[in-house]
Amino acid sequence: MKKLIDKRIIIINAALLILGILAGIIFLLFTSSLDKLIIKEEITDYFTQIGNGTSATISNLFISFKYNFIYIFIMTISSIIYLFSPLILLINFYKGFLIGFLISSIILTYKIKGILISILSIIPHHIIMCITLIIYGSILIHFSYKLMKCTYNGENINLKAFIKKIGILFISVTIICLISSILEIYLNPLLINLII
Repeated sequence: MKKLIDKRIIIINAALLILGILAGIIFLLFTSSLDKLIIKEEITDYFTQIGNGTSATISNLFISFKYNFIYIFIMTISSIIYLFSPLILLINFYKGFLIGFLISSIILTYKIKGILISILSIIPHHIIMCITLIIYGSILIHFSYKLMKCTYNGENINLKAFIKKIGILFISVTIICLISSILEIYLNPLLINLII
């Protein structure tokens, strides 16, 4: 497993995710007053649903899993079609941006209380997904680089072994995505209801 993970790529992926979080926080500062009002209403409605216990549904679980799955699916395809491998880095940035925007939106709506609510809103599912995307993305970039190197050097590729490794990783990460979605839909509302 150590051969599949390059520390430099992990650092780049983590840095892009952190930059995305900062960009998401800063972005809210530059939105108009009307947009901020709409965001506050959306956040209030969302947490009202959590308070009423109407957010923990199979439908919401499916939606959460669908978005998590889309991230890993795009990353996987991008690594196989290695010319698109930079998309893996962009997905990490985008995920960070969404988290940053969520944190700043909750703090905008609930002020000081929003700090605690925003922490509970990202723990544990967003943390799990961020770590998963960083590690999985780093492995895929490593695979993509090796594939590109073999192609340009005219070396033979053991395509069966390559697809098998990607397939095992993809299934493993899909299971992690499902667990993350279950935690988001069923555990997080319980934690947040302790505060609201």
